[in-house]
Amino acid sequence: MRPTKAIWFMMLSAMPVGALAKTDEQLADAYMNARVAEIANQNEQASLAFGSLLTLRPTSEVLADRLFVTAIRSGNMPAALRAVRAQELSNRAGGDAPLLLFADAFRRNDWKMADIALAELSAKSQFAFAVPILQAWANRAQGKAVNITLGDAEADKFYNFYVLDQQIYSQLANVDFDGAEKSLTLFQSIGASYSDNMLIESAMVLASKGRGAVARNLLSGILEPTEIDALVQQNAKSTREIIPAKAIAILHVRFANDLLEQNVPEQAIVQARLAEWYVPGFEQATLALAAAERKLGQPQKALKILQTMKTSSPYWSKTVIEQAQILVDSGQKVAARSLLAKARLRSPDSLAFAQTEARVLMESQAFAEAVSAFRNFLVVAEARQLSVEHRAGIMLELATAMDKAGNWAEARQVLQNGLKLDARNPYLLNYLGYSMLEKGENVAEAKAHLKAASQLAPQSWAISDSLAWAHYHSGEYVQAVELLEKAARKSGEDMTVYEHLGDSYWQIGRNVDARYSWRRAELLASAADAARLKHKIDYGILRQPKKS
Repeated sequence: MRPTKAIWFMMLSAMPVGALAKTDEQLADAYMNARVAEIANQNEQASLAFGSLLTLRPTSEVLADRLFVTAIRSGNMPAALRAVRAQELSNRAGGDAPLLLFADAFRRNDWKMADIALAELSAKSQFAFAVPILQAWANRAQGKAVNITLGDAEADKFYNFYVLDQQIYSQLANVDFDGAEKSLTLFQSIGASYSDNMLIESAMVLASKGRGAVARNLLSGILEPTEIDALVQQNAKSTREIIPAKAIAILHVRFANDLLEQNVPEQAIVQARLAEWYVPGFEQATLALAAAERKLGQPQKALKILQTMKTSSPYWSKTVIEQAQILVDSGQKVAARSLLAKARLRSPDSLAFAQTEARVLMESQAFAEAVSAFRNFLVVAEARQLSVEHRAGIMLELATAMDKAGNWAEARQVLQNGLKLDARNPYLLNYLGYSMLEKGENVAEAKAHLKAASQLAPQSWAISDSLAWAHYHSGEYVQAVELLEKAARKSGEDMTVYEHLGDSYWQIGRNVDARYSWRRAELLASAADAARLKHKIDYGILRQPKKS
């Protein structure tokens, strides 16, 4: 039932329904129209409408909330700031409110207000640990020295997690290039998104200071050789440096990416927008913002954001790959392949594009073509002497393509060769062990592979599921249930985990729990899988004899 104008208006004001005047009805109409625009994802239009309404009803908590959401989504930071100030009057502002207040003060060089915002951040926000970092860059912006150091190992865990790269940016800002170079070498093998971003940003600064050789070394394995050449040449003619606004923007991007990993894209957008407010057009923020929109189910908006990335950017290749994945997820596999083909014309030697093309072929179920693409990719990777871990990862993808193409014997050999190269690779061990179980091969050997994989990656719920399935095939149903219950909690919603859990429950006589688990799996299943699960729900499964 659609709310009446009176009900809409009651959300804006405490006035009784009978007291509504014609003007109030017009306000209710305006609010309804703004909400319709918001629901239609027309956030720019909605934020303007909510802002106008808030002028007429400045104490409305609902309007302040709606203005904040739509202003952030549309990137209207002055409107978002206005909403935060209105929220603070009624003590409704969120933990990120002081970050907006600090950003506004910082941009205006209003250091007294910046201190007030930091005090509020320290007292009221989950981001309180960031206060010393923000204070250090505020000091730098005022011409003072910037000094960012590690905190106490136990008491300052969050702070220390986010301060590692900020220390390096402070070294660069202090013209301590030797110290920065020494610190940067520790991050070359981490492979985390923030460390890659840090190496790129730092390399650009070092290249501009005549340290092109160091910059090249830092970027090896992150960018293609042609991209590294272009970055060093472009920045050799620049006067690039780490300014306080850039360092703070980088911190907000880290917050955004970590929030995305925690599956809270609405909060991630706030952080990405803050980064853009400090540094308009900041490329790292562009990527984070697009990722958040994608998680919010807005693939077209994400693609539009990514299209703003310049081809000269060191983040361009990553942008193309992200665009291709969005197209694949949206069912536009032909468009994804076309995009990558055009990108290959610009960067024909790109291993990242080659790997992504092979993955798109897999997604398109063109398994024979995918096998050929991964074979070629592996040859180039070996010729370029990529890391053992990288080549082992390619071998895993090649084996997967072979298996799906119906050639398990060759896939098995590739997996075993991969383990000769990288014996402690948990994902190779997992694929080999689980596939052996599914194909009815040596259960004891499969279980040994999966136990080793679990010891190497105990945090992986997928590997826990595989090991549980080995216990199931060994008749060890109680052990299987214990592992699968933990895997189900970690996985969120994974059909295979819930089906395996249901099967294991059934084998130990917990039939009600089994059917409940199968029903959860059925909700996540494709048509073919759903039919199998429906049969289990109706009839159960043949109970296997227990093994001691």
